[in-house]
Amino acid sequence: MLLICHVVWMPSYSGEKDVHAGGFDYVIKFGYGHELFNFMQSDDFCYGFVQIRTGTIDISRLGADKKDTFIDGVTVVWTAPHPEGGRLVVGWYKSARVYRNFQLGKVAGRKKDGDRVGYSIQAAAKDCFLVPVEERNFSVPHSQHGTPGQHPVFYPENSKNRNFKKWLVQCEEYIANWGGRPIGVSGLISEPRPIKNSAGKGWPATPDVAHNAAVEAAAITIVRDHFVNMKADRQKDNCGWDLEFWRGDDVICVEVKGLTGNEVSVELTPNEYQAMRKAVEGTFDSGEYRLAVACNVLGVKPKLFIFKHESGAYWICERTSKRIRLVERTAARLS
Repeated sequence: MLLICHVVWMPSYSGEKDVHAGGFDYVIKFGYGHELFNFMQSDDFCYGFVQIRTGTIDISRLGADKKDTFIDGVTVVWTAPHPEGGRLVVGWYKSARVYRNFQLGKVAGRKKDGDRVGYSIQAAAKDCFLVPVEERNFSVPHSQHGTPGQHPVFYPENSKNRNFKKWLVQCEEYIANWGGRPIGVSGLISEPRPIKNSAGKGWPATPDVAHNAAVEAAAITIVRDHFVNMKADRQKDNCGWDLEFWRGDDVICVEVKGLTGNEVSVELTPNEYQAMRKAVEGTFDSGEYRLAVACNVLGVKPKLFIFKHESGAYWICERTSKRIRLVERTAARLS
């Protein structure tokens, strides 16, 4: 189930004053919109506001019974008008609870000028994703028959617009392949995800060695098939990358990461990170550095991303133009 909610344009939706009204009357009049807290974490949740004149969302169109006051498991896509024109996806909630009626609960931190700010949608912060301003480039078709219009809430399930149906598929792929971390987890690429043991505490439990080996082997095969012209296998050399290929007269040094899911999010060992840092600083002298991330490697349709350094902390995929961001994280362990 998917719901599209149109709100004002803001950088972080965490209480800041920077807002672009974009035709929203309330914001033009008062200088702010109640969606200003949509991506602010409060007690492990995010609470979303969308301006509905009736205060009611027709959750029966999302599968709820007439007597239900809310429905769970909805993907809510948040869109906003870009200050220079057009409508873009700015974030989304996964597995959200959508209420039929407007909620004015006592949620910590959700006050503006002394007044409580209500909400209609709730989701765990770990399921809430905000697209950074500089990466907001996924446009939304609108103001045509069967596409989102002036009403802030759009139910796409009955749209007969063929182009919009294609866009919905692209939107689902965009969300599935997003490389950023949710609101409830700090950092992006190269930050490890903690895997708790059965007690829910302490250091990560022992990994499934056989499973990890299968994932790694599948990723290596996918990358080899892509580049074809093999020069050397460096996996046992502990040099910071796994494979080398010829591309004409150039040598491509590739660090390979395999994932069973579709989200591009990987961590690097110290050696791997050192090689990547050299590529960022322009001091990598063994060839051209690439980071290959193979997703869904054990599935029917794996997907391969080949990232090269773009600028600063950003890396761009040569195949899809997808961008990811490198975030450093320090760690320590004492025993």
